Amino acid sequence: MTPAPGFGTGDVPPRDHEEWRAAAAAYALDALDAADRKAFASHLETCVECRALVASYAPVLANLGLATEPLRPPESLRARTLARAVNQPRPSTVTGRPPLEAGAKSPAPQPARQTASWWLLAASLMAAAGLGIYAWSLRQQVGVLRTIVSQASAEVQAVRAELANVRRESTRLGSAVNVLSAADLRRVDLTGQAQASAASARAFVSQSHGLMFSAEHLPALAAGHVYQVWVLAPTPMSAGVVTPAPDGTATATMPMPNDVTVAAITAVAVTEEPSPQGSLSPTMPILLVGNIGR
Repeated sequence: MTPAPGFGTGDVPPRDHEEWRAAAAAYALDALDAADRKAFASHLETCVECRALVASYAPVLANLGLATEPLRPPESLRARTLARAVNQPRPSTVTGRPPLEAGAKSPAPQPARQTASWWLLAASLMAAAGLGIYAWSLRQQVGVLRTIVSQASAEVQAVRAELANVRRESTRLGSAVNVLSAADLRRVDLTGQAQASAASARAFVSQSHGLMFSAEHLPALAAGHVYQVWVLAPTPMSAGVVTPAPDGTATATMPMPNDVTVAAITAVAVTEEPSPQGSLSPTMPILLVGNIGR
């Protein structure tokens, strides 16, 4: 008996005992492949219920060969053969049977009821084996489908995350383009100071589209710190915060502070602040600074 497709991988254990029970008939008929038969045999070592179930099939298997009545040739054929052998005329066709020889006994009738019972038991065993293999095959296929669905779900989540990154990047680039293409654009070059002497930055300021900040060679920040951009008008007003990449570069587009005009700005400066959201006023020292051109 060949197992159903998908059955016989032996690599996914049943999730409940009903599946072991379903496979018992297939095990008794030796219809499992090597891997699944080994797994079921291992299960039998610890399961009294399944051992009893397999044992209950033993009488049926032992009597499968005796469950059919032996084939007998027609009585007319036997009579014709004997007639030819002794050169006697054929027996009467009324009864279709030759006369019994002296002392011969009529063959005993076969126990038809017992034969039918064994056939029913054998059919039940074969049906149970088929259902067991089918159930196990379905479990294997469901496991494969769950894996496919899980992988597809992970891929969908990855695509969604990538799309979100693309949208954010598109928004950032769009804002930068708006600032750089503004008719009222003003550029400020910032020079590194103190421990950030190797750093440099540029600020592009537009009254209508905000401020774009770009820097290189920024020193690494302490944990929980950010760089904060200030516009001096002439009081320092926060424009926003940035966190540099590992290579010391940083780019950000920020709105203009409320009630600040480009005409009022005298300089742009950068400080390191201890809060992820920045400070209300700049902490000294100033790390980069540049005066706005007129």
